[in-house]
Amino acid sequence: MVKVKLRAVGTRTRRRDRRLHEPPLTVALQGLKFATVDWSLGGFRIGGYRGQAKVGEQLAVNIFGQIAGRLLGGTAIATVVRRDFVDRELAASFTEFRSDTWDQLEQLSVRRVRRA
Repeated sequence: MVKVKLRAVGTRTRRRDRRLHEPPLTVALQGLKFATVDWSLGGFRIGGYRGQAKVGEQLAVNIFGQIAGRLLGGTAIATVVRRDFVDRELAASFTEFRSDTWDQLEQLSVRRVRRA
């Protein structure tokens, strides 16, 4: 696993990576799959979440996306940073990646930035 160093500062300064809406990712956690609202190499936000995860809790996640029909993704550890009970959203920051997961997410993000 590759550890990701996080800074404990205000929300705006913590967001070092551009938020992406496309390509959408699928995040599997706690036995359920969710579509991302947005994501970056720093973390993700999912919709439709009705689980019990609490802010500060670490979750094992599987992340998947597609480029030209090819499925990319892998596993990571993410820390819940925000819950929105009204909109049923959960936001989490990645804290550990397998190195191949990082490489594949980077491919997905670079592909999107080049298309933009």
